[in-house]
Amino acid sequence: MNFPSLFRRLPVLASAVWLASSIVLQAQVTVDFSHSNGTAGAAQNTGDITLAFTVDGAGNVTLDASCTDPDPVTYVDEFDGSVGTVSDPAMWGQSFSIALSETGSGTLRVDNTGSGLAAGGGNAQIIDANSSGSNEIITATVTASGSDFLLQGVNYAGLTNGGIALNSTPYTPSGSSGTIDVSAQGVDETFSIASSASTVGQGFKLSGLTFDLVPPAPTASDVAVSFANTGTGFGPMPPFVTPGSASATITLDFSINGTGVIALDASTSSTNTVFQATVDEWDNPSAGSVSDAALLGQSFTLVGSPSGGNGNLTITEKIGGGIGISGENGNRVDGKDYGTGNVNSTPETLTWTLTAPAGVTLNLTNWSHADGNNGDIEVSNGSIDNDFPNLSGSAGTNALSGITLVDGGSLTFREIDDIGFGTTFSAESR
Repeated sequence: MNFPSLFRRLPVLASAVWLASSIVLQAQVTVDFSHSNGTAGAAQNTGDITLAFTVDGAGNVTLDASCTDPDPVTYVDEFDGSVGTVSDPAMWGQSFSIALSETGSGTLRVDNTGSGLAAGGGNAQIIDANSSGSNEIITATVTASGSDFLLQGVNYAGLTNGGIALNSTPYTPSGSSGTIDVSAQGVDETFSIASSASTVGQGFKLSGLTFDLVPPAPTASDVAVSFANTGTGFGPMPPFVTPGSASATITLDFSINGTGVIALDASTSSTNTVFQATVDEWDNPSAGSVSDAALLGQSFTLVGSPSGGNGNLTITEKIGGGIGISGENGNRVDGKDYGTGNVNSTPETLTWTLTAPAGVTLNLTNWSHADGNNGDIEVSNGSIDNDFPNLSGSAGTNALSGITLVDGGSLTFREIDDIGFGTTFSAESR
C-alpha cells in the first residue's frame, strides 16, 4: 500500500491584506534646463545631451550634464548640481543616465532666452515643426538598470499656439509656461516630446523634467515546494530516514522580500543530523513571487507533523524523494486496513498547519506523489475534501480544487477509508 508525498505546488498567494497595495512616490528628481544664453546663433546647437546621474548612499542625486557639440557646453554645464532624491533603495550608491537627442526634423539646441531646450528647423527658438509640417522631436533614452523610471512632470516655457505631445499623447496647458503633470500616463524608460501641432511657430521650449526611480513592480508566480533529495547518508535499505522522535516536525518558513520574491527556509526540530541535512536540501531563495505590494516584507509558515502509525515522519529517497510516516510502509503515508484479511489498521495522517498574517490566503493548486501507483488519497483542509483514488503511475502531479488555507488552518493527507493503498508525499522539483 502506498500514499503520496506532499504537495508539489504550494499556493499562489491570494492576498486580502487590508493595506494599500500601491507604491507611493515620495521622492523626486527635477532637472532644470534653464541657462544663461541670450544670443541667437550656431553656438546654440548642442548635439546629443547626456544627463549622467550619480546617487549617494541616502538616495540623493547629483547631475553632470554634457553635450557632443563643444560650443554651448558652458550653458549645458549649468544644468549640473544636486537635483533631488530617488525612491528605489537599490539605486542608492549607483548611477543612471538619460540621453537626449533630436529624432525629428530639427537640431537639438539651447534657446536664446535662457528658458530651456529648443530644436532648430522651424522656429529655431522653440520645439515646433518645419515648413513641410514635419515635427521636431526630442527623444529621451533612459538607462537605469534594475529600477523603474517614472516620468512625473514636463516643464515648459514660451508656449505659443498649440500644445505638447508626450509619446504622441496631447496635453493643452493653460499658460505660456508651467508644469504638466504626466504621472497618470505611466511613462517609463524611453519617451519623446514634441509639439502637438505640425505648424511652424506653434510650439514651446522644454524647460525641465521631473521623475523618480522606484523598485520594479513585483510579479506573481506559483510557489513551488520540492521535497526531492539526494539520499545522502541513508538508503538504499531502508530507503528512508527518520527524525528519531515522534514529536519531531518539519517547518517551511516563507519570507517575501521587497520585490515580491518568496524565499523558502526549511528546517526540522529533529536532532538527527542526516534528517536535518535532508530537510535543508529543500531551501530555495526563489520559490515563487507575489504581485501585491501589501505583501512585501511579510512571512508565513507551514509546520508538518505526523499522526498514526509509529508517529515518526520519514523522508524517502525513492523516485526522487518525498515525505512519509513510519508504520505500515515507512516511506509512505498509509496504514489503513492492511495485512491478511485487512485485520490491521493504523491509519496515518500528514498535517501541515499554517501560520500567516491576518488576511493572507494560500490557494493550493497541485500536489505530487512518488511511490504511489494505485494509491488512494484524500487531501483536505477540514471543510473541502479532494479524493484521488487509484493514482496512475508511481509518480505524478495532481490538481487540487477549492483547497485554501488561512492562519491556523491545516492541510491533511491520508489514505481514503475502505479503499486501501497509500502513497509517499513527494514534490516535483521545479
